[in-house]
Amino acid sequence: CTLSASARTTIEIDSLHEGIDFHTSITRAPLEELCVALFRATLEPVKNALRNARMDKSNIDEILIVGGST
Repeated sequence: CTLSASARTTIEIDSLHEGIDFHTSITRAPLEELCVALFRATLEPVKNALRNARMDKSNIDEILIVGGST
């Protein structure tokens, strides 16, 4: 991820709406603010999965994320 290595990145989306391209730049803080609700929404399913597996977060050594972001 570009924001892991630098303070600012460019977002480019071709044909975002009716053939109009979208270009902007963003820093980490505003991006995190935009995503915080999504991040928080993942907590309850993870807690449920741990509870169903009768595990605690201390039992988790690593997390493997697969698939795309869509």
